[in-house]
Amino acid sequence: MAAARCLRSRRRAGKLDRMTQSVRPDFDPVLAQAIGFDRTDLEANQRGVLSLVQIDAVRGEHASMGSQSRVAAIVMGVLFLVLGGGSVIGASKEGAEVAVKVALVFLVVGTIAVVANWIHSRRTRGSGPNLRVHVVEGEIRCREDGDTHRVDVEGVKFFVFPTVFAALIDRQRYRIYYVEHPFAHWRRPISAERLA
Repeated sequence: MAAARCLRSRRRAGKLDRMTQSVRPDFDPVLAQAIGFDRTDLEANQRGVLSLVQIDAVRGEHASMGSQSRVAAIVMGVLFLVLGGGSVIGASKEGAEVAVKVALVFLVVGTIAVVANWIHSRRTRGSGPNLRVHVVEGEIRCREDGDTHRVDVEGVKFFVFPTVFAALIDRQRYRIYYVEHPFAHWRRPISAERLA
């Protein structure tokens, strides 16, 4: 199994090498500062791997998302317990039967929400962070909608920080290296090159 993964990695890296050898643009320090990479990171991404700094960052983001998910599950569970318990405690003698039914509904819905969160968490985070480098190349389209900044490249959508958005030039060709966070269904650029 490990040999098969290594072979696929070499094939992927070979494909990336052939792709990036065709056009080797200059390092853009403005883009690098906005996204948060340096020459070492970009060179590693061009080989189809993450740099050591990027691996630590992706693992940190993954752990943070897991913590946020656990907190959300706890808050949901406590909220539904409080709502269920409150409906029983606050009920009058005449409405006790209805209050118990309402409380049971809250408890069932709360249990389903917490279990669904736990299952989703295990399915998407169980094996650890996805350390695979993805690459997309093409003309970018920058779209700003209020506080949301989105960049589209060949059908791949990125929601980026305003600093990254400001460093990119609409309708120019870029090669963007990114990682995916399946837990949050999110793609994050880790480096980029402007192409001629």
